[in-house]
Amino acid sequence: MQENGRTVGEKVFKASHPIEVDVAETYADFAKGKRAYLACGTSSKTDLPDQSVDAVVSDPPFFDNVHYSQLADFFHVWQRHILGTDGIRTCETTRSPEEVQQGDADAFKGRLGAVWKECYRVLRDDGF
Repeated sequence: MQENGRTVGEKVFKASHPIEVDVAETYADFAKGKRAYLACGTSSKTDLPDQSVDAVVSDPPFFDNVHYSQLADFFHVWQRHILGTDGIRTCETTRSPEEVQQGDADAFKGRLGAVWKECYRVLRDDGF
């Protein structure tokens, strides 16, 4: 079926150009001119300089309403076959000792507060 010159049901992944850039492994490399930087780790401690970010976008955890890490472990059973070294994820769980989500209210508040403190540190004065 044709609609506006395109086949309906056409695969969406062909709608944009592939990203073909050398990805920086540290912010220092990114600052030297590499075009992309992706960091994985805790949001409460980054290698970003003070006031270097234009915007912070977040989907923070909601204390005990949704435990994202526990939910992620449900899908980990299938993901472990496509992630990690040689197609097998080496970790038994997606959980991390540094995650914000905690059952204890004081621990949760402290960890989420540390994330917001880091966001404040890296966000420019005129940032969002």
